[in-house]
Amino acid sequence: MKTVSAFAVMLACLWGTTTVTAGTLSAEEEAISSKVLKYAEENLSTTLGKYNDDYKLSSVEVIYDLKRLYPEMSFKKAVIPMMRILRGHKDQNVRAMAAILLQQIGDGRGTWAVKEAARFDGSKLVRHVCSTLACEKH
Repeated sequence: MKTVSAFAVMLACLWGTTTVTAGTLSAEEEAISSKVLKYAEENLSTTLGKYNDDYKLSSVEVIYDLKRLYPEMSFKKAVIPMMRILRGHKDQNVRAMAAILLQQIGDGRGTWAVKEAARFDGSKLVRHVCSTLACEKH
């Protein structure tokens, strides 16, 4: 019985995904989707600034995925917290991911922070990633 229920849930999720990707959303569904994405952006930006490193890392990864799926989303509220992560996070991999995300967001403040990290970050990895991103932008 549980196997049938799990299969039904998977099938429903798959059907829902194909419906969304097929672009057949009504105007009402489109408005709801837009509102949900807006709230997600606000919550993720808040999480970047206030919570522990695990939540910050998860937020960076989710924003990265959302930015790739929805390039029209701006994520301007995430720029300053992301700049703080780029400048001061203890893990060089998280700083590198923040740099990539700042470059994808395309805000001038984030681009400047990436260029500065390319020059001054203490990690060779982060400097390399940031200098590559800075060169790609031009």
